Amino acid sequence: MSSVAKSLGGWESSKKPSADLSSSSCDRINNLRRNIVVKGRESTIILFLDILSNTAFFKIRFFVDPYSIFLFIPPEHIMSITRVDQVGTDGVLHCSSPNQKMSRHSPLTCLQFCLSKPVLLVGPVGHFLPLGNAQTQALASLEELAVKTTLTISIPPQAFSDEHFQAICSVSASTWRSYPDHSTLDNLYCGQGGQIITITPSPEVHNETGSSPPSYNKLDELDELSFPTSPRPNKRRRVDPEPSSDLARIQEFVQSVCQGMISQQQSKLRKDLLAELIKMEERITDAASQTLSKQIQDLKSEIVTEYQAQLETLQTEVVAEVTPQVMSGIWDEFDARIDDQVCGIKIELEDFVKDEMRAVQDSVLDAVPEVLSDGIWHFTPSDL
Repeated sequence: MSSVAKSLGGWESSKKPSADLSSSSCDRINNLRRNIVVKGRESTIILFLDILSNTAFFKIRFFVDPYSIFLFIPPEHIMSITRVDQVGTDGVLHCSSPNQKMSRHSPLTCLQFCLSKPVLLVGPVGHFLPLGNAQTQALASLEELAVKTTLTISIPPQAFSDEHFQAICSVSASTWRSYPDHSTLDNLYCGQGGQIITITPSPEVHNETGSSPPSYNKLDELDELSFPTSPRPNKRRRVDPEPSSDLARIQEFVQSVCQGMISQQQSKLRKDLLAELIKMEERITDAASQTLSKQIQDLKSEIVTEYQAQLETLQTEVVAEVTPQVMSGIWDEFDARIDDQVCGIKIELEDFVKDEMRAVQDSVLDAVPEVLSDGIWHFTPSDL
């Protein structure tokens, strides 16, 4: 992996942000959740832990001009994470400050990931190509990383505390799961989403000692030394050259680009169909609402008309049945009251006449002197 680390650490871009990326932030939300970001010159590692829900996620961002490429390390792929102090920089992916000088003999604080599956290489959706040789080499190095199952990452000593290291090293596929907000690809690249780039590892031929096989010229010399008496053919059969690794890499890259374009077209078609379905649903809902409102209004009118007709009929029937009885009762009441009034008037008139007659009798008796001593003249009102 030394060539991979060297390639990733060697390229630079004019579009890289000029801000100081050497600072590392360890943001502790509470004792149960940690979000740790370590920024280096060429890469940024983001480690998220939520102990309460046993969710975590690790990702490393690289800037391949003019894009950012991510390496996703889901917890489901992690067999173990070990903190190691390694001497030398061979085979180490650096996420450290550009001002931090590394010696080949100074120990490095590293996190060693042992994975059951390789990391996920994530790029932008659609057609993307690096602009220069340095970017092409960096992308090729990332493709080599994407087929590895062992990854060693150097961390600045001041970035993590012992508590952080202990929490990170406890993550494994047996008890931890991916945190949804960090594992989703929809929020990447300003909301345009990302895609997983599929990498097919190219077979490499090595002998038992690990050295490269001898060239064709050396093989010819060995043949001449081993078999000096064997006649050499005048014409040698032409052997078609095998495709170079660059050609295979280009083919894989073109294939990934085509897959990205197809995915982009499918996503666009899906969005268009969804928009049309939403519009159709709105039209159907509006039409159904209007039809239902009209039917309800018509039903209301019919009910009101029928109610008014029934009410008028009922009023007519009630009046026809009740009016004679009411009038008869009224006349009876009127006659009774008239009789009462007449009787009262007669009684009052009789009392008045009696009172007047008594007054006249008293006046007459007072006016006539008593002339007869042997008798009194008496008369009653009935004698008049």
